[in-house]
Amino acid sequence: MCRADEPISIQFPIARALTADIHAIGDPDLQQVRDSILRLLEEKFNVKNEKIHGLVIFLDPRFKDRIASNKIEFNANMTSWIQEECEQEADVPINNNDSEINSPPPKRSNSFSGRHSQLFNDEIGVEEERACNAIIEMKAYCKVKCVDPEEDPLEFWKENERMCPILAKLARIFLSAPATSQPSEQLFLIARDVGNIIDINRSMALHNVIKPTPGMVKM
Repeated sequence: MCRADEPISIQFPIARALTADIHAIGDPDLQQVRDSILRLLEEKFNVKNEKIHGLVIFLDPRFKDRIASNKIEFNANMTSWIQEECEQEADVPINNNDSEINSPPPKRSNSFSGRHSQLFNDEIGVEEERACNAIIEMKAYCKVKCVDPEEDPLEFWKENERMCPILAKLARIFLSAPATSQPSEQLFLIARDVGNIIDINRSMALHNVIKPTPGMVKM
């Protein structure tokens, strides 16, 4: 049905279809075997509790939340996990010493608004702003029709990066990790790809449509 090195986003829909077929087996002599297979499939292909698996499926425009048995729970997890990614990125220190400008100390004010300026400050931090923008992007992304299964998911994000810059960046990271049964391996490979490097031999996209660029790493 599919090779072991197929993308995660391909393996999960196939596993979902296979699960439905196995559930339909009514032969009582095969019940024990059927239950064992279903249990193994549930353990291996769990998009509800596996962050990496869930994000790979959701960020693939061919599937999104279509294979989730409980879409409300699935989308709630996606919102939480994407917000976590935004928080982690906001924690990365930015070195702007070269362009640092020394501002004069704020003047003291005896007015009510001056003494209680925090009550009138409606600025939000970078972390909160990115999280809010990510939720807006998710809603817009979910309204877009799924692309054809034969299309390249990374090409979709290239074309829609201006509409969803946060999700597009996450997609380049998560969709470039190869399929593996070990979440720790996936986490390591995703961390290695944070610099938006897409390996032509490891891409989650259709490799025959990816053209090498000067900055591309080849295995």
